[in-house]
Amino acid sequence: MKLPKKICEAPVHRALKVYLMTAVVFAYLQTDVPLIFGENQGLADLISSFSLRDNFYDYFILMLLTQWNEQYKDDYSSNEQSGFWHQVYNSERLLDSLLVLDDLSNTIRNLIKNEIK
Repeated sequence: MKLPKKICEAPVHRALKVYLMTAVVFAYLQTDVPLIFGENQGLADLISSFSLRDNFYDYFILMLLTQWNEQYKDDYSSNEQSGFWHQVYNSERLLDSLLVLDDLSNTIRNLIKNEIK
């Protein structure tokens, strides 16, 4: 069994899963070091598995990505530090990894294609 599936099927309350997903996604998107060893693929698998589990989680991921995108737009115009560029490249790698997944929900795919990229 793959790790994302284990996490999604863990016997914990929905609130804890939402909290953990928020922490993981925002930590990934806000880190200022390059993540180049497949972290993007693992997180993309987790997001996809999580969103397909239930419509609630799919909607939650949409809100999470929308919130991040708004924050990203605000930060993009005012930041010139090298750590910021690592965030840009990490984000691009994650979004690309999500788009190549066959089992990504259509709502998330449409958000990425139409609103974020």
